Amino acid sequence: MSLKKKIDFGNFENFYDLTKLATKNNLFYRKKNDLIREFEKEKWSKALELIRKKKVELNEIENIFLNLNNKILCYEAKSSNKLRVLKYKTALDIQFNYLKSKILEHKNLSNNIVELGAGFGSKILRLAKLKVLKEYNFFASDIANNGVKFMKIYSSQNKINLNVGTCNFLENIFYDKKIPKNSIIYSFFSFCYLKKMDKTFIKKLLELKPAIIINFEPCFYSNSFNNTHKILKQRYLEFNKYNINYKDTLKLFESKNIIDLKYTDDVFGINPLLPFTIFEWKEK
Repeated sequence: MSLKKKIDFGNFENFYDLTKLATKNNLFYRKKNDLIREFEKEKWSKALELIRKKKVELNEIENIFLNLNNKILCYEAKSSNKLRVLKYKTALDIQFNYLKSKILEHKNLSNNIVELGAGFGSKILRLAKLKVLKEYNFFASDIANNGVKFMKIYSSQNKINLNVGTCNFLENIFYDKKIPKNSIIYSFFSFCYLKKMDKTFIKKLLELKPAIIINFEPCFYSNSFNNTHKILKQRYLEFNKYNINYKDTLKLFESKNIIDLKYTDDVFGINPLLPFTIFEWKEK
């Protein structure tokens, strides 16, 4: 299969029993211990072990988990209902460029940039290296102590101005230190690990008084089961315990005239059944 080859999504019908997939409804949600096991022990411990031995590049860490030269199937939003085969490294670069573009679009709103649920820092550490953002202050949090420790060591080794703390979205804790008011706050595949989103979570975010919140998160459509891709995507989110009501919760706040909300659905997905939607919202 050649790189960048396009594939029709309709072919998915040949690989899945859509009737069973679309009607099964058996939801179990992640708890704190699940997240700690997945990231603290299974992933970021390897990253921390390596950086304690030597100075590393972020690509080295990603290659441990992903094998950057592997070819993978990705969702390409710009070409409707199509798939693309790309190298993992290329797909990650495309993903990061969407984030970079949005941050630069809003950079005049604040000189403070905050990532909530940053993992080992692959996104925010790259942002902090951009020359155009060299005068900015960066903040990051994660639930896994090994991710937090990695970010501290990496930022120190590379002289990056990054303030690091812990978070636990399951208890509405976003950062265990003070986030400056009027910050640009973003998440990248971290809110999706929540149980069903409640109004308290959004209210707590608004209490941070952000300039804007930008989310790159997979999105569940509660009433959109009209084609193969959407059916598979919805059930994938359910079976893998991802959040299924973030968009609906934001739209509720928008309907009550509490927030201004803009979103672009299913922009890009390294996993074709897990493309991210870009949400941009702020208090009115």
